[in-house]
Order: sequence, then C-alpha cells, then structure tokens
Amino acid sequence: MRPAELTLDLLRRGLPATMRVRGRSMWPWMDSGDLLRIEPAEALVPGQVVLFDDGREQLVAHRLMVVEPDRVRCRGDHCEEADPWTPCEAVVGVVVAVERSPWRRLVASGPSRRLLGTLRRARRRSRSWSWGGKALYALVRGPLRPWSLSMRCIQAIPAPAVAPELPDGLRVVEGTVDALVGELAGSPMSRPQGRLESSRGLLVYDGEGPVASIWWCSLPGEPLVLQDTYVVPSARGRGLGRWLIAYGASRAEPGTEVLMSTQLYNSASLAKNRAVGARVVGWEFAARLWPLSAVWRWVLPGGERPLVEAWRRNVEARRASSLELFAKP
Repeated sequence: MRPAELTLDLLRRGLPATMRVRGRSMWPWMDSGDLLRIEPAEALVPGQVVLFDDGREQLVAHRLMVVEPDRVRCRGDHCEEADPWTPCEAVVGVVVAVERSPWRRLVASGPSRRLLGTLRRARRRSRSWSWGGKALYALVRGPLRPWSLSMRCIQAIPAPAVAPELPDGLRVVEGTVDALVGELAGSPMSRPQGRLESSRGLLVYDGEGPVASIWWCSLPGEPLVLQDTYVVPSARGRGLGRWLIAYGASRAEPGTEVLMSTQLYNSASLAKNRAVGARVVGWEFAARLWPLSAVWRWVLPGGERPLVEAWRRNVEARRASSLELFAKP
C-alpha cells in the first residue's frame, strides 16, 4: 500500500488530514519535517497551496498558479519550473496550516541533516562517480547549499545517420510530451519542463512499465537539444544510458550538431556522454541565494560560441514557455 493511501482516504471522505513534509520544493514556507494540516479541496483559487496525487508514492503540495475548467498547473515556491498540467480531479486537498516545532526544525533542516543527506547520496553514487565528482557534489550540496548552486558543462555530439539498435527484450514508444507524460504516473522519471512546440520524447518499456526516458526539442533552424534522460536503478548496467543519448541524437538532421548539458560533478554521465562522442563546448553556472528570488546565470563558451548561444536560446525559450502562463491576468 502506498504511504499516501490513508491521507487520500480521509480527504476523499470529506475529513481533514495531516501530512509530514519531505523535500524543499516549497522552502522557506515549508521545509522537511513540517506538519501540514489539510482540508478537502472545494473551490480552487490561484495562490492556494494544494495537495495533488500524480501517481507517485508521496502526494505533492505545491502552490496553485493556473486554474482551467478541467486542469490546473502548480509550482513549488523554491522551483524555477512549473509542474506539468494536472487534472482537477487529482487535487485532493488544500493546505490550511503549517506546524513547525523548533526541535523538529533543527533535526530536519539543520547542518546535521544536510551533511547526512550529502553522505548518503555520495555513498549511493560511489560505484560510478570519481572522487573528484563526489568531492564537488559534497561542496555544492553542503556548504554552498544556501546558494542553490548549479554547475553544468554544455556538450555537443554529431547527429548519427541512423538510430542505434535497442537492447533485446525492450520496446520503445516515441511521441509528443503530452501524449507520453501520462505514462509516467508512479514512475520516478522526471517530466520535462518548459515544453516547446517541437518537444518530443521516448519511453523504454521492459514488461508493462517504463524503465527509461529521454526528452528533446529544438528551435526552428537550430540544433536539437537533449533534455532529461533517466534509467531506473533496476535497468541500469545494460547500456541504456548511452543508447538513449545516441537515439535522441538520431532525431536531428544528419550532419548537424546535438546539444545537451550535464552537472560537472556527475562524472558517470560525463563518461557516458564521452562514450557516444560528446565534446565540451561551454559551461553554465547558476546561483540563487535565499530569500532573494533572482537567479544569476553565467554562460561561458569554450571556443564554439555559436553552439553555446544556440543552447542558451533553447533554454531561455523553454523557461519562458513555462513562466508565461503565470503572466495571465
């Protein structure tokens, strides 16, 4: 049984419920360890913090930004990108109070929690990350955490003439983002943010459920940009990561360049990209210091400025497509 089933049952019967926060997507208003008091959802009004069920193990509490007759869109206060569109019936409750005790606040959000979290994540990656990558990750997720620092390298690969062969026993489904995103209910795979008209994706199935995904998009007349790729832990070690990159690159016009970006500390992904012929063409650094809402970005070309500028325009277009909904009166 999902951990969220009891909360869902109470709310669907018209009774209030409580839920403990996990994560920092609503920081600083909510933080890990806070106790939410929730009442059943009735009239939905932009600005409310609502609880919705998108099929994952845990329910999601994000701020309601856009309400349409049959769907809504939310965003976490600490997130740059909006959530995908959600059916109205998936909204199950409204957060009416947040309780935070000083002791729980210290345990849940203090330096000890951050240090333990950093050590756990570094341990999980110890088999595939270099020591330099783990040290850089610990620095970003530890002392530099309040800055929400992101350090990425921009990479380019030539588009292959044909798509690579899929490993045996798997099948794929390719299509538009809107057609595929519903298949990810209950899956840990990320949903693409800031979709363009050209945004498409691919899901890899092993049995009944998806085990890997990749998303890509392009602006007219510009290189294809590969977005998020993900392989569930049970399917790793089969070469799916390299296959996804090569397949996504094959969706571009032959002879053109394909762009993507990877966190500098993710040495496993950097090695996987090099295996399919990727080269570094630039770097992006971004930082945001709470309580300021501004995000500072620096994009540094590494000798191939046109490719870096094309990548930057693609990212800005996707970000604008995500934020333009919130400019509606």
